[in-house]
Amino acid sequence: MHGRFELAVAAGLVSLAPAPPHRRTDVKTREVEYRQGETVLQGFVAWDDAARGKRPGVLVVHEWWGLNEHARNQARRLAEAGYVGFALDMYGKGKVTTHPQDAQGFAAEATRDPAVLATRFNAGIEQLKRDPHVDPTRIAAIGYCFGGGVVLGMARAGADLAAVVTFHGSLATTSPALPGKVKARVLVLAGAADPFVPPEQVEAFKREMQAAGAHFEVVSYPGAKHGFTNPAAASYGVPQLAYDALTATGSTHGFFWDQGNMIDLGTLPGGSASEAVAINARGQVVGNAQTAGGRFHAFIWAQGTMTDLGTLGGDRSDPTAINDPGQVVGEAQTASGSYHAFVWDRGVMTDLGALSGGGAQSRAAAINSKGQVVGSAIAANGRNHAVLWDRGRIIDLGTLGGEGSVANGISPTGSVVGTSQTAASAFDAVLWSR
Repeated sequence: MHGRFELAVAAGLVSLAPAPPHRRTDVKTREVEYRQGETVLQGFVAWDDAARGKRPGVLVVHEWWGLNEHARNQARRLAEAGYVGFALDMYGKGKVTTHPQDAQGFAAEATRDPAVLATRFNAGIEQLKRDPHVDPTRIAAIGYCFGGGVVLGMARAGADLAAVVTFHGSLATTSPALPGKVKARVLVLAGAADPFVPPEQVEAFKREMQAAGAHFEVVSYPGAKHGFTNPAAASYGVPQLAYDALTATGSTHGFFWDQGNMIDLGTLPGGSASEAVAINARGQVVGNAQTAGGRFHAFIWAQGTMTDLGTLGGDRSDPTAINDPGQVVGEAQTASGSYHAFVWDRGVMTDLGALSGGGAQSRAAAINSKGQVVGSAIAANGRNHAVLWDRGRIIDLGTLGGEGSVANGISPTGSVVGTSQTAASAFDAVLWSR
């Protein structure tokens, strides 16, 4: 995950314990029509189709503009982070605007009757819980601006949520939380220069939460105004609103540190973020970096130059290791959308393929100085098996009697280490050698 958005959400939703980070993502989305009483609503759901099993669901409550592209983008980002994101509709199908007076009218109508507001919020939760990818016992909610006030109001009322996160949302209330009422962990992300959420409002909120015995945290971003997460904030013609790219994305760069000096590795042309993951004895660094098109590609950095390693025909590549001769391994998306292990050597990325009779996925984890590569690939049983790529061949290293195994490292002499399921379904460390 890249940026402060993901870090903030991860901090706020820590109690949901999502699956471990899943680098191969295949985010799918769809519009969902549902109802609250006689009101027709239209939500937006996003999930990672490459992930297996049920995962936590996170409700996204839109700004006062209505269910626009900003809210949809947050649902997509949640899916990339391992959750199912559902951007609900608090106004009614088609009620979206860019005009402040219309937005004020929509928000006033939605909040006029607290019972209707709660019912509409709960309709979104029920819709999310019914999604086949969601674990209905692990649900959280995040909200922006108007939506931030909504999720805080539900937390104050004792909604059965694991966590709530509010971004530049109002903290004031006429119905403060009662002691012991707040069940959710609460994270408030506020702009220190937000005139709609002044410091005295923040302090009053802290006192309220302390009195209620709630688990909460408040983070204030210096210089950030209202709407700091929305790239379109300035287009609404409201001077109190401003997008803050650093606060919203927290763009990060990979670095190289040597003899007391930290060197910024930069990014690929047109990108804004990079991450370094490995270095060899010659000082060559590999990682991934954002391209001008917003995709992430593997790179190699040497003597001040960052080189894009490309992909196997798809959108993304992720390196995992580099040996001393400068060969890079990892996984990359193919033209068909699957991910294959690759080795990059002197300007050429080679597809290492997958197991015959198995699935279409494979991943390289390590490479030794001889160019022998280990990792994992989907076997015929649909589980990952540890594999060794050696001189053009892929060798299934098997298991300890269970269904799956993964190789994590290889020595200069070709001995392989990893983890394997046993016949008793436990997972044990393994050493494989010829």
